[in-house]
Amino acid sequence: MQSKKFKLLCLAIMVFFVVPSVTAADRKAANPELARIVTEDLIPVIVDEAGSYTVNFELVMNYAVMCQMMNYNSDAEIQQVYRNTRFIDLPKYKNRMMIIDDAGFDENNQGIQTIVFRGSGHPRNFLVDLNFRPSKSKKLNCRIHRGFLKSVGEIDGIATELLDKKRKVRIAGSSLGGALAVVYGMYLKKQGFDIDLIITFGQPRVTDTKGRAIWSHLPLVRVVNRTDAFPAIPPYKPFGYAHFGRMILLHDDYYYSIYDEKIVEKLKPEGKVANFVYKLKNKDISIPNHFINLVAARLELYVKRKPIYWLYNLGILPEDAD
Repeated sequence: MQSKKFKLLCLAIMVFFVVPSVTAADRKAANPELARIVTEDLIPVIVDEAGSYTVNFELVMNYAVMCQMMNYNSDAEIQQVYRNTRFIDLPKYKNRMMIIDDAGFDENNQGIQTIVFRGSGHPRNFLVDLNFRPSKSKKLNCRIHRGFLKSVGEIDGIATELLDKKRKVRIAGSSLGGALAVVYGMYLKKQGFDIDLIITFGQPRVTDTKGRAIWSHLPLVRVVNRTDAFPAIPPYKPFGYAHFGRMILLHDDYYYSIYDEKIVEKLKPEGKVANFVYKLKNKDISIPNHFINLVAARLELYVKRKPIYWLYNLGILPEDAD
């Protein structure tokens, strides 16, 4: 019964998200060139010997704008930035992705294969989101959100043969696209691909605590707006859902925090703030802050004026805190 109520609540919130997206032309990237990677430094977060972080916000912004364009811009506008781009429509679950052949170059001057998944853009996508009961994957040796797992099964059957195993792969996506990026990264890693980076924006959870222990080695960076409640779903109870990877938390236009895997492992994912309903009741949520265009705009501000690092709540995540 609780699971049914939670699904109905999520559906209501998702409908609230979809209605304004009908007139989402203003969410398009006004300057597509911001998606072009021009920096030679392709590492998003560097940790020095003293444990201090340096974030390459220009690079993170590049990927955010890629995701923004995947969601809201036309194929032609994307190909003006990256000519060697293939678009793939996935008919069963109505997902969409693109493979960019030259979004950045590795140390051998080879173009990095960059996969970008679209966020929710079709009614069937929301049914995928709501199919959140975890399902055991023999291939991945853990339990995965059933809707994401089924979707990635289709993606693997269509897209993987288009990739070159000799070249590095990077994967990006926002919201549902971020979840697909993580699970598809698991699939590709299992098949021997060199996964150089997975970067997501507003990504929901995809696996449980056991899955986190198995897959925490993936090079995952999650970017989260602080008042975005969608990274707090699916809930920890009753299925044990938990995040992994390094997280860049954007508090506002001036402050950010970073949480790495060592901190994440110590968190209490069953805590009150992890509860989606709790966040709604306490107004610790901003509907617009889930949209990738606002994340990209905030990161553009970070590039123009260096933000201030904030050690937030002694390492307690707003999505996983007690």
